[in-house]
Amino acid sequence: MKNIYAIPLYLIVLMSCCTAVFSAQNSSVEEDRLASQIRNPSSCFDGIFTDLPTYIKHMKTLPSVGDDPTKLAQAEKRYHYWRDNFECQWFDYVVDNILVKGFYIVPLKVEQTSLPVVVFNHGGNADIGAVKSRYLFGKLFPLAAKGYVVVGSQYRGNGNRDNPHPNPLLDEFGGRDVRDVSALLDLLPDVPMADSTKVALWGISRGGMMAYLVAKSDARFKAVVAQSAPVDLIAARQRGGFILNVFDKWIPGYREFPKKVLRERSVIYWAQQLTQPLFIIHGNQDPRIPASDIDRFAAKLAEQNHDVVQLRFPDGKHNLGPYETQIINQMDVWLQQNFRQGKQAAN
Repeated sequence: MKNIYAIPLYLIVLMSCCTAVFSAQNSSVEEDRLASQIRNPSSCFDGIFTDLPTYIKHMKTLPSVGDDPTKLAQAEKRYHYWRDNFECQWFDYVVDNILVKGFYIVPLKVEQTSLPVVVFNHGGNADIGAVKSRYLFGKLFPLAAKGYVVVGSQYRGNGNRDNPHPNPLLDEFGGRDVRDVSALLDLLPDVPMADSTKVALWGISRGGMMAYLVAKSDARFKAVVAQSAPVDLIAARQRGGFILNVFDKWIPGYREFPKKVLRERSVIYWAQQLTQPLFIIHGNQDPRIPASDIDRFAAKLAEQNHDVVQLRFPDGKHNLGPYETQIINQMDVWLQQNFRQGKQAAN
């Protein structure tokens, strides 16, 4: 007797295929959803910054402060200023199925309900150069105080701020880690007051190289500030020094194809692909990235009629700490001008 409930084999196969497709699609959607979420947020007011007594106790251990009542009063005032004026959070997020760490700073006492965003790119690699609370308060709060939301990535391969990462070689010194910076844009809906239509990049040293790479691949970033940034790694290789160890350890394919991988990370060879206005900050006495490299890069930009402004310090070294206030002030003026005009560089 014929079984009227039997299902033809081709229908079973078709149903199985459809189920697999839908399952894969759902999995992809779920991965995208998780990748665009902030995870495990925690206050940047941690460690010695957890509360006022802990901070003052730490300050007393510093030879430059000790029990000096005037300096302790200044420290207390400074701490209250930080606490009263900024929200600051560490967080995790996922890129390429890798857990990456980031942070954001939001100024609290502002009239606006929406603020432009500056994505900060730190120097160094893996755990070296990772942003700590002390850096946030001393270096990045001053920019946030100008009316910006500041967001940043620690890049893949960075540990839990104070603990080394088990696989630091996830950091590729301008390779797939560039995606960690672009992915921050997808997190902005979770960041208070962040205006995702007004986002700039600011990078220092290796972070400047990252800023150029991100800008090349993602036009959603509207402006680039590059400070003490390498622009020609091929020239750096010819000069030699400690940087060769960095290339060898952190850049995949360096031993086999050195010129190829260095060129890919050197903005001077593909500057014409940038559409954003540039603000270049550099010290003419920088021993790591000579001013001559920046001069050659600036000349190429001029040939292309690129929108670029330079801030050069005749006596400045690689670390431009003595000029921080001036840098923040002039960066603010430049960013506000570009955000108002919505400029894109002419190429």
